[in-house]
Amino acid sequence: MDQVVLTFCVIFMAMHLINCKRNFTVEMVDAKMTVFDQDLLKSYHCIIYGNKVLYIDFVTKKNVQDFDMKMTMFALKQSNHQVNVLNITLPGCKTLSQTQRANLLKIVAREVFRVANVPKKCPLLK
Repeated sequence: MDQVVLTFCVIFMAMHLINCKRNFTVEMVDAKMTVFDQDLLKSYHCIIYGNKVLYIDFVTKKNVQDFDMKMTMFALKQSNHQVNVLNITLPGCKTLSQTQRANLLKIVAREVFRVANVPKKCPLLK
């Protein structure tokens, strides 16, 4: 399996979720994209604009039939203690086509698909 593993690290995280009992806000202060197979990607960029917009782009050298996505999120408590909120590895192709199954992923995917040119299924074409 070809691996494109994207790691998103969000240090100060809070979000207003549907049916959530508390109101939260999201502020990103750090984001990283880690590529474990350098022969797979021609180029990649990961930039935060302000504290709410994450820009990621990558160009593959070949068509990608299957890949893994690793997502990591951290929250910063009032005491400046870092708490791991999410640390998960997902099968990329299955996740792209089934984003409606997990509530947090559904909310994130809805926004990503609304504003980005992200494929909703595999293969990812070069």
